[in-house]
Amino acid sequence: MMYETIRVGDWVIKADVEETRKQYEKEIDMCECLLCQNYREVMKTLPPDKVRIFEDLGLQPSVCPDINEFGPEGDRHLYVASYFIVGRIIEGKKEWDSDRN
Repeated sequence: MMYETIRVGDWVIKADVEETRKQYEKEIDMCECLLCQNYREVMKTLPPDKVRIFEDLGLQPSVCPDINEFGPEGDRHLYVASYFIVGRIIEGKKEWDSDRN
């Protein structure tokens, strides 16, 4: 395994980017409901600097196995999506912080 140390926001992550990439190249069961499909389509329109954050971790923004939609806010929908990487957090909070969306 080849680990890289990457800073993302408040976290420092030691990640095996290549192994993460290999895992996301496999067939992944994903929800096919309209809301989840919408999220994945929108993620295909991210600006290059945002896409690079995902790719630096070995992720594909539009391939997400864990998406939750929390209803509309005006003409938009609030989503929380979890992506999984091969690695560990070496600095920063390890638990969910409800103040960080």
